[in-house]
Amino acid sequence: MKKSLNWLFDQTYLTKRSFDAILAVSKVYSETGVLGLYGDYFGYTQNVMIGEVQLSLAKIFVENKDSHSIVQVIERANQTFTEEYFKEVDNDEKGSYEELKKKLMDIEKESKKLSCTITKLRRIRNKNLAHLDKKISTFEELEGFLNKNMISVRDVHKLIDFAIESILCIKRIVFNVQVNVIEKYDYESEISKIAKAMEFYSDHQNNE
Repeated sequence: MKKSLNWLFDQTYLTKRSFDAILAVSKVYSETGVLGLYGDYFGYTQNVMIGEVQLSLAKIFVENKDSHSIVQVIERANQTFTEEYFKEVDNDEKGSYEELKKKLMDIEKESKKLSCTITKLRRIRNKNLAHLDKKISTFEELEGFLNKNMISVRDVHKLIDFAIESILCIKRIVFNVQVNVIEKYDYESEISKIAKAMEFYSDHQNNE
């Protein structure tokens, strides 16, 4: 389970960085028109990144007996954390067995509430991202399929936050490991600087 937790944490963290970059481009794009000068490029890269985020989330959440899955790890954590296990392992996480077990059970209940979004991820992965489904033969049919299985920005936020919080909680309670997550990047600031440089270059070109 430790190996799965470490892999899932790394993958979720990378997915979060990609998602934050997408949001940063969107925000700067809405605040300044200069990115519109190269709209095709930014639009294309965003679409590629959105597809990558969806595929990564599918890898993290969709259950498969031969791969790591946050849903499976949560179930295994609940099976492992018995009262006997609690008595045998020193745990720095304050609380009784009942209190800690409830935290793990609450995580499992929350994961079941995400089943609808996870099902959409599986469909998108199987029919568009990982394979080109023969039943979808035109862009109109693909657009209709994606609209029917649309995953909102809020859904993505929720999945990423839930994965990180769940992994950290399981590490603390089951393995007595405390992980401090430190954010060291600010994509919005970086893209704003790029936008200013593009604006300066555009003005310089127009003045020549």
